[in-house]
Amino acid sequence: KRTSTVGTNGLLSGSKSELAEDLHWHEDQFKTSSSSSSFGSQAMEMASVMFDDSPTDRKKIVIVVADGEIPDTNMMSATRGRLESQRAIIFGIQVRRFASQNSATESAAETMKLLVTEPVES
Repeated sequence: KRTSTVGTNGLLSGSKSELAEDLHWHEDQFKTSSSSSSFGSQAMEMASVMFDDSPTDRKKIVIVVADGEIPDTNMMSATRGRLESQRAIIFGIQVRRFASQNSATESAAETMKLLVTEPVES
């Protein structure tokens, strides 16, 4: 398998082809066959490691996309603290199958709120 810095070399260049290559690497590394497991904490930790070498004046953004409840939010919350100390902004996108909410999608949205820094509910 390739290394995690194969496309952008860990520098988050903004080049579409480099970002696409990194996205495919992450899909290969963190894809899981079980809908009850997640590698979100490992992915967020990797983002934090990539930000270690990023210039301090560069904006750092993490986008978490989930199609259900996130099972490893406790581990991801610890990494969230590290990302916040790096001044990273964490956005969340909760994908649902139907237009209306149900108890499962509401529960999934609540787990997402534990991880994001933006938007902030008032």
